[in-house]
Amino acid sequence: MRWVCAATAMIAWCSVTPAYGQSSTRYLDWRAGDTPYLHAVPGPKAWAGKVEVVRCPAGGACESTPTPMTPEGYVDLTAIAAGDSYEARWSEDDMVVKAVRTPPWLGPYVVTAPPAVAGVPAVGGTLSAVLAEVSGGWGAPWGPFSGGSLAVCRSPQATDCQVLGEGSAPVLISERWTGWYAFATTGFVSGQSHPTDSIPVYAKGVYPYAVESLQPSARRAVSAPAGPIATATATIRDRALRREHRLSVARVTCPLPCSAQFKVSGGGEKAYTQTVAVTGLAALTIPPRHGKLRVRVTVDGKLLASGTSVAR
Repeated sequence: MRWVCAATAMIAWCSVTPAYGQSSTRYLDWRAGDTPYLHAVPGPKAWAGKVEVVRCPAGGACESTPTPMTPEGYVDLTAIAAGDSYEARWSEDDMVVKAVRTPPWLGPYVVTAPPAVAGVPAVGGTLSAVLAEVSGGWGAPWGPFSGGSLAVCRSPQATDCQVLGEGSAPVLISERWTGWYAFATTGFVSGQSHPTDSIPVYAKGVYPYAVESLQPSARRAVSAPAGPIATATATIRDRALRREHRLSVARVTCPLPCSAQFKVSGGGEKAYTQTVAVTGLAALTIPPRHGKLRVRVTVDGKLLASGTSVAR
């Protein structure tokens, strides 16, 4: 026995197939894809005897009339319906000596649950791709197989994109992606390769790597956009706002929990410093004072705003 692997741009699968020379001379197997297409594969030389393929409606008893097939073994799937399987039969002297059956064809792909982006789309946080749930294609053990990726795009229409990672592993979002939109994708495929098939190799650059767009297709589902990816911001009020016996001099927005420290000097009073925990939007307030105030706001150790606010 030997392991044989086939790969797509998103996923890979492996199956055990007999190696030539180790199996019966009546070698018979399938090559299949999810278009759908089906190819009955003979031994290493040619058919020795007679091989016919019959359709088995709903995976039950097979029809008595053979399904049309080319001399090379390509099966006419015009009549295929969801639930059908096919059986290839090798006969010698009107006796079936070997038979192999496909898994059921489940029909065209249907996304039963779309992919999604998990996490808060914010700088400093992590995002991960939640895979779509899919039905259709060839049934087990031929599939469907799926794999996902997490990407960010400049637009909510998923154009000008960068793939940040494959699978569902969390990805740390850097400041570079501020204002971009996050997407989760799921690719799916089903079928079976054959030992004589070449194995494609797909090389990717170091993450992130660019793709022009992420558009849904017959074998790919794309999530709704998450974002735009936000970052912590701070603004200083030109005019301080008096509210509930306090003076609001600045505002901080943190999409993820953060630590905001602000310092206010001027107005004939000692400098006022305070550190507050913020999630979302928060006003930075001080005890009342008058005059031109100098304000500095630092979030998680990074200076975000420095300027003046006038208190009347």
